[in-house]
Amino acid sequence: MKILHTSDWHLGHVLYKYDRAAEQQDFLNQLASIVRQEQPDAMVVSGDVYHTPAPSAATVKMYVEGMLAIHNACPTMTIVVTAGNHDSPSRLESDQSLWQAAAGVHVIGTVARNDDGTACYERNIIAVEREGTTVGYIAAVPYVYSGNFPAIAEGEEAADRQSYYFAHLLDAVKRQNAMGLPVVLMAHLAVSGADFTGHDDLKRERIGTIDTVPLAQLGTGYDYLALGHIHRPQNLSDRARYCGTPLPVSFDEQCEHSVTIATIEGGTLPQLRTIPIKDLKPLHTLPASAPVPVDDAIKLLEQYDDHTQAYIRLNVEVEQYLPGDAIARAAAATAGKQCCFCTFNVTTTARDAQSQGAISYEEFQRLTPIDIATKYYLQKLGRKMSQEEIDMFNQAFQEVEKEENA
Repeated sequence: MKILHTSDWHLGHVLYKYDRAAEQQDFLNQLASIVRQEQPDAMVVSGDVYHTPAPSAATVKMYVEGMLAIHNACPTMTIVVTAGNHDSPSRLESDQSLWQAAAGVHVIGTVARNDDGTACYERNIIAVEREGTTVGYIAAVPYVYSGNFPAIAEGEEAADRQSYYFAHLLDAVKRQNAMGLPVVLMAHLAVSGADFTGHDDLKRERIGTIDTVPLAQLGTGYDYLALGHIHRPQNLSDRARYCGTPLPVSFDEQCEHSVTIATIEGGTLPQLRTIPIKDLKPLHTLPASAPVPVDDAIKLLEQYDDHTQAYIRLNVEVEQYLPGDAIARAAAATAGKQCCFCTFNVTTTARDAQSQGAISYEEFQRLTPIDIATKYYLQKLGRKMSQEEIDMFNQAFQEVEKEENA
């Protein structure tokens, strides 16, 4: 059985006010071409189809037309899409019957439950067929908070709901799979020990609050574990892989962006290979290595090729604050170019600037809203708020207070 594994499309993602629809459409076109060439038995999309739970009409239209083109590229291919933490499960599932009937697309937004709250495993199991014959099974698990998995059956014991669910889901597959056909397990979660480098959404892990799951907790009995959620492609074992996002979502995602082809035969380890996705408009940091003074960084931007499309982040070092005119100068440096200036990555050198970091809970309680906003500007932009920005903030804060007291 040949599987095309992809995830974390984040359709509708906007990068520093720049619409990325053209790049996302280009990816969907590339994916349709890959499907046409590879002719897989199944394509699995392991969560985060959209970047927001309420995507725009234009984004949904792009998704629908893209999926139809992918289906037409290989009409016999089974397609399984699961919801990620960025998706709305109910919105994604709302037209699943139509998708299944029209294009063989199975949309799994939730973990199915019986009336008593226990799991209905069969509804999360999809048989993959080729010419009318079943060639394998896909156990599809969308994103679920660990405490929200179905209840443990009365009279049974388990350490937690999550491990109980995965173990019993794979047992349910085994009962159907009398021929010992290949089994693919889909999941959208963070596995302990995975490389989160460059993953903005998971920076909380640095202070120990990210909810990670040991690989062993996902059970046994699968031939390939098709993971989503972590944007850096990586193997966690011979049978478990994050395929990564096909397009970078942040400047720190400096890694290969691709889709994965997994071929499973006769109970052997899956044979894995990647197919790169060409980025229509890549994300570059100038300079890519050590930060430089603001003037030097802007000079690099001025020298950047006029005809090269890219999003640019400038990597700068300042003593305390970013100069007030730095953003305007950087924007002016891209006038007439194909590249777009997005932001600064600021490194401060002065001790007092470096000490603007963590504060105690008691100190935080004493801060006013404008104090917090000022600290945010210092940490994110490396500069103080202008008087105009302070006035705008105060006006907005006063209006919020009026609404709350009304």
